[in-house]
Amino acid sequence: MENFSHLDRQLADAGRRQRMISKLSLVGGQTIRKTCWRICSKVFAPS
Repeated sequence: MENFSHLDRQLADAGRRQRMISKLSLVGGQTIRKTCWRICSKVFAPS
């Protein structure tokens, strides 16, 4: 839950939010389901 709060604080910065949107807009897939899985794997990757 703490990670979501941290992400929310980071996305409050317009520049950082725009960079994330730009990066995720390059992710694609053959179906909406595959696209969603790819985006989630990038956003919620274990680190």
